[in-house]
Amino acid sequence: MMNTLPPLISSLDEISDRYDGYLIDQWGVLHDGETVFPAALYALERLKQAGKRVIILSNSGRSGEENARLMQEMGIARSLYERVLSAGDDALDALTGERDTAYDHLGRRVWPFTRDDDRVDLLDHGYERAQTVADADFLFVQSMPPLPTPPADWIEQLREGLSHSLPLICANPDLTRVKGAGEVVAAPGAVAEFYSGMGGQSHYHGKPWPRIYKTALKLLDVPAHRVLAIGDSLAHDMRGACGAGIDSLFVVNGIHRERIDLSRPNTLYAELASYPQDRPQAMIADFA
Repeated sequence: MMNTLPPLISSLDEISDRYDGYLIDQWGVLHDGETVFPAALYALERLKQAGKRVIILSNSGRSGEENARLMQEMGIARSLYERVLSAGDDALDALTGERDTAYDHLGRRVWPFTRDDDRVDLLDHGYERAQTVADADFLFVQSMPPLPTPPADWIEQLREGLSHSLPLICANPDLTRVKGAGEVVAAPGAVAEFYSGMGGQSHYHGKPWPRIYKTALKLLDVPAHRVLAIGDSLAHDMRGACGAGIDSLFVVNGIHRERIDLSRPNTLYAELASYPQDRPQAMIADFA
């Protein structure tokens, strides 16, 4: 079984000479939402010193600028990467910039699902907050409280949206995320998945969908065979990289940590076998 596993490296130094550009996830790779990982910070500093081009590619529903500010507060300097490109940016562009054809006939009244302190950037671009779910033209999932499942009142609102055949746009497709001390909680993608399970129509932005990779590679301006994607999600980071035709490095101690024990290789083999089309080129315990 070990012969079928991608190589497990201990340091990015082992493969960094193969790549000039990097697409790096943040939650579970650079930080846990509260604290930066020191080894990851050092790795970013080394990449900067080596003249590598780095874009932080995040499934956050917040804007890239907001994510950059939050990372700076944790100690990740903006000078260590070129920009943050988020799923929220991708959704905003699809609705207000290079408009997605799926939204050609979409109205302007939105019912947003967010944490209490999150701003909804759509409201600054010609969209208005609906007074009730029944008055909305579509549902928009941007973020959610750090809970194990979608809040009960949200589920009722989703049912109301379904009764009016409202489409749902998800600006963060992650099903789970790491929150402090390795705790894994539900993420906004779980809301969209719940809605789809009820029979609703959900549209997704971010990893692994092609649109965000097309934008990222254009910004990076590095040949695809010289780009490495680094992330902790097989279904999002590894699958997205595979679809974009770029190599990937799987950070094991992220959202899959509860199912993988590196001292027991069979657990790693079993987890990778669950995602046969999303195979990374290499693995690392933690980004370092």
